[in-house]
Amino acid sequence: MNHFTMLEKLRIGNITEDIVTRIQQKIHRYNFTDKCLTETDKLFRHYTNLPTKVILKEGMRVMFLNNSSFTKGLFNGSIGVVSNIIDKDTIQVPFPLKTGIGSQRTSYFRVNGIPSYNHQFPLQNAFALTVHKTQGLM
Repeated sequence: MNHFTMLEKLRIGNITEDIVTRIQQKIHRYNFTDKCLTETDKLFRHYTNLPTKVILKEGMRVMFLNNSSFTKGLFNGSIGVVSNIIDKDTIQVPFPLKTGIGSQRTSYFRVNGIPSYNHQFPLQNAFALTVHKTQGLM
């Protein structure tokens, strides 16, 4: 894959295995787990707002996806780099303001009165960002 093709794939968020293998660290895959017995997938995804899978390696840039750690200075759009993958439930990601130890978050909520949950790191790969997502990151 040539450099231009790789950058174009990163720009549109198409993180392929070929791109991931260029980072010389062990790959860790985290699949989104969710449960809602009677709702459609589309409606349920509206409530969760997390990617269906996250592929992480030490050294990868990631973006924090919610405001659950706002008091620590981490907010939706914060950019960090994975520095340590401790185990399947814990990773270390230094962010510019503070260092956060992130664990997979399980969020419980109701969709039309039906108990539902999701389980995933609130992160996504951040090789390439849109100008809209980067506004206010300084």
